[in-house]
Amino acid sequence: MAGLFFILSKITGMAIRAETLLLLAIWLGARGVQGNRPRRGRVVLYFGLGGFVLLGFAPVGDYLLKPLENRYASAPPLGDVSAIIVLGGTADAEKSAVWQRPVFKRGADRFYEGIALAHRFPQAQLYFTGGSGGLAGRRLSEALVARQIFTDAGLPPERLHFEGASRTTAENARLLRAMVGDQASGQYVLVTSAFHLPRAVSAFCAAGWQRIVPWPADYRTGYVGQGLGWNLPENLSNLDLAINEWVGIAGYRLSGRAVTVLPKGCLAS
Repeated sequence: MAGLFFILSKITGMAIRAETLLLLAIWLGARGVQGNRPRRGRVVLYFGLGGFVLLGFAPVGDYLLKPLENRYASAPPLGDVSAIIVLGGTADAEKSAVWQRPVFKRGADRFYEGIALAHRFPQAQLYFTGGSGGLAGRRLSEALVARQIFTDAGLPPERLHFEGASRTTAENARLLRAMVGDQASGQYVLVTSAFHLPRAVSAFCAAGWQRIVPWPADYRTGYVGQGLGWNLPENLSNLDLAINEWVGIAGYRLSGRAVTVLPKGCLAS
């Protein structure tokens, strides 16, 4: 069942991308204009073309990402930190293997925040969870890259722990929970992209984690209106992220992989 959910989530993610839907509208509109429904075809065609123009100027995705990024404080107070958990999804394992050095996608802030927190709390253990999110075939695990990144940052190997089989956020939470076993009495700082934190926290609570402190990284939005102006790639990227995250939250809740209401004790008081 977990494998089926993973496949469906990947297919859905590709299907609901803004550019996919707009290109489909342009194609259907062009077919209609050339066929026996020219008026309806023009409406659909103009909708697709107009959508690209609108997204080129207006950062629509920012308005959908903002509520997610504002869900948790940017720098919450920390006390007795037992462990720091860094979620994967930001290092490119295949390209890292080719060039024999870490290669990052967007979101490398997760590693930066994890390293900074590890130096700030030298008694805390550091856990990284992330395998391969690729749909086709077996790929290299991101945990292999993470090991090099954290050791290059000067963190002692005895403090580092890696889970490299997970493919989704729900698997991050479940497989790492099995690895950790009984949690220590302190706080567990959960580091991931700010827009991803609401889903991640809900998934970790559903997996039985306790005393989590959400720690956001990799912010994608600024002040309101900052993104006005022609920037189609950036605007499309943020809109795709927002759609994927909101749909992901709904899918996780419907499938029981995330909780709707955070149980008592899941978040550190």
